[in-house]
Amino acid sequence: MWRQIHARRIAAALTATATAVAGWNASTSTTCADDKSMTPSELTAYLRRHLASFRQAFAKTHPNIATQPIQISHQNNVVRIAFLAPSSSPSILHRILKELGKPIEVSPSTSDESLQYIFTDATGSFQWLSTKSQGNLFVLFKDLPIYQREVDAVLAAYTHAYESLPVAKSTASSPKAAIATLQQLGLDVYDDTTSGELSWDALAGYDDVKTEIEDTVVLALQNPDIYENIAKHTRHRFESNRPRAILFEGPPGTGKTLSARIIAAQAKVPLIHLPIESVVSKWYGESEQKLSKIFDACDQLEDGAILFIDEIDALASDRSSGQMHEATRRLLSVLLQKVEGFASAKKVTLIAATNRKQDLDSALLSRFNLTIRYELPDLATRQAVFQRYAKQLKEDELKDLAAQTTNWSCRDIKELCEYTERKWASQVLRKKLHQPVPTLDAYVSAIQHQTEQRSNTSVHI
Repeated sequence: MWRQIHARRIAAALTATATAVAGWNASTSTTCADDKSMTPSELTAYLRRHLASFRQAFAKTHPNIATQPIQISHQNNVVRIAFLAPSSSPSILHRILKELGKPIEVSPSTSDESLQYIFTDATGSFQWLSTKSQGNLFVLFKDLPIYQREVDAVLAAYTHAYESLPVAKSTASSPKAAIATLQQLGLDVYDDTTSGELSWDALAGYDDVKTEIEDTVVLALQNPDIYENIAKHTRHRFESNRPRAILFEGPPGTGKTLSARIIAAQAKVPLIHLPIESVVSKWYGESEQKLSKIFDACDQLEDGAILFIDEIDALASDRSSGQMHEATRRLLSVLLQKVEGFASAKKVTLIAATNRKQDLDSALLSRFNLTIRYELPDLATRQAVFQRYAKQLKEDELKDLAAQTTNWSCRDIKELCEYTERKWASQVLRKKLHQPVPTLDAYVSAIQHQTEQRSNTSVHI
């Protein structure tokens, strides 16, 4: 019986090896020559950097499972990498071989029931050791130098061993459980305890934009019955007239994110902020799964919410160029399906922001009920921003500063004022100044400094 089981294990290993090597011969043989070699110290730094981000994300989805450390040692020009893993399934072996991209010989161990996977160039080997006290132990030996592809194979084995574990599920499908799920997936959730009493006073200027948002979004969220009653008496077939998917477009720093937070605060619903990095993953299919889980969790928020996706162009670039990566295409497909579902949802509103509308996929653009444009602030708006952050100045001084900051965003002006305050405080501490707050000249000097910094900044494309 043992021989039959062992034979099946060898056959499975050979199958995985053949599949992975065939894929390597077809697609990756041209890149092996560019593989980067690493010293032991570079290896340690590389693993530490990649493991930190993985463990942070894993802890959010598996809060009750502790990850094990990876042990690295080297002696007599040989590196040893080892770690304990929660499993040693065939899919993990396939992931190693695919990432490794080189022919492997499979050989039964002479000392136990494990299999040895030996590099055909005789520079290294690895194996899974099953121990009663410690569990599954992965060990790799490699003659120096060790290459990045080989290190990535170890990372693939480590991460896949943990990612194959089931995600922690909430015991209830309540809004509270949905919020917990969203936070575990890496999203930021802002409610009345974190946002406070945010109002449009927090956004200087942009009166036309504020009015448009108030009339079409905020009032509709606050008074859904009135808007739906109008739709019922004007349409043959009832459909909600409230916007479910809204696009904010315009240059960076013009108040798009702040507007989303204000809308949520005014409507008294949580704002769910989706950072792009919380979705994107290098593993096949994981990004689409995460995005789908995020939308599904939002559907459980019965009292409503605002789902805010900043820089949506990073997720949904235009397909017409024909150069879209397969992973991006799959992610876009999920996004289109979920946004279409939001159009018929009862409570949750999607707000997406971009400063590159021309790069968005046309199918996604058609899903938005409303597009609101944020221009760079005009003279009056810039003066209003300066009034907010330099209230000690006279009106004519504020107007002078506004005139000197054409084509500056609201964020640029805010950061300018903060820079001026820091420089002024340093001079006060050094006893070089005695006036408690900055003067007009201090702000003018800061504008000149920032303008010079901008002109000296080179951009590489």
